[in-house]
Amino acid sequence: EENYQDYYGANSDATDTPRFRWGDDSDNAQPPEHYGWIAEVDPFNPESKPRKHTWLGRVRHENAAVTLSESGKDVVYTGHDQEDQRIYKFVSTGTFAPNNREANLDLLTDGMLYVANFSNGRWVPLDYENNPIFSDNDFASQADVLVRAPEAAALAEEGSEDPIGTPLDRCEDIEVASDGTVYAALTNNTKHGNFYGQILRITEAGNDPTAEEFAFEVFAAGGPQTGFASPDNLAFDRNDNLWIVTDMSSDKLNEGIYETFKNNGAFFMPEGTAGPGGDVFQFASGPVQSELTGPFFTPDGSTLFLAVQHPGEETKDTNEPTSTWPDGDIPRPAVVAITGFA
Repeated sequence: EENYQDYYGANSDATDTPRFRWGDDSDNAQPPEHYGWIAEVDPFNPESKPRKHTWLGRVRHENAAVTLSESGKDVVYTGHDQEDQRIYKFVSTGTFAPNNREANLDLLTDGMLYVANFSNGRWVPLDYENNPIFSDNDFASQADVLVRAPEAAALAEEGSEDPIGTPLDRCEDIEVASDGTVYAALTNNTKHGNFYGQILRITEAGNDPTAEEFAFEVFAAGGPQTGFASPDNLAFDRNDNLWIVTDMSSDKLNEGIYETFKNNGAFFMPEGTAGPGGDVFQFASGPVQSELTGPFFTPDGSTLFLAVQHPGEETKDTNEPTSTWPDGDIPRPAVVAITGFA
């Protein structure tokens, strides 16, 4: 999860409160390199244990988008949810076996991690054995590269000032459309004056997710012209409409340059809509000081799930909450199911 850096090394006495136990870090005694990994949970085996997949790199993940190549390789796209960080892609060594579930559970344990270079449209492998840039810069092994993936991706080849991985405007989510194109939500980057964010569309060479070359475009730019700001999570419904939820900071909602957007909300772009001037329609508005996250459709497309995160986040006094969602009392996060989709 993207905020793992906040959950170790804390002073329990300083953060603990009578109402919450999250300030107790006594169970988080491992050093920081033990956190920040994508973990896989097998929902079909109650005896299984979550597995950390180190080949996917240690960054502030908020999402992992998984797809299969025609050759059967497992491909996982991830983003680093921080300003001036990067997009990554993992390609498995093994291939998917339709009738061998046990073997498929190991697909993410061996392969190669790549970082996107948007300057030349290439996926650069973070390959310790075959690229001396890592050993020349005090990386000790492939494992070291994966543990310190953001540092590895920020290195520059000899004679170049550009890092091998292109820094971006805070990638919070990536989704793969049914036609194989890849969509990345870049929330914003106030360091560079990008207050509204944008959605990138990446097209892999030959429409092959294992390709090492790609093209890209700005599919939609946030701002008054489109009606949304700070795209966060994405989802496609079964008709290939793109759904977008937004993540404007609670302390900036309804004021200044964000006043026109009101609360965070859910939006959709009809299938076939393209470009920064495409049609965007608002579907829902979140409660006060919340964000709607994790949009997900049931396989038949009839129900949309949304998580309502941190309503009333700016509450200073629980006797005077800034939101009373969902039941007229202290604000609480919840998951809602919206039905009636055709």
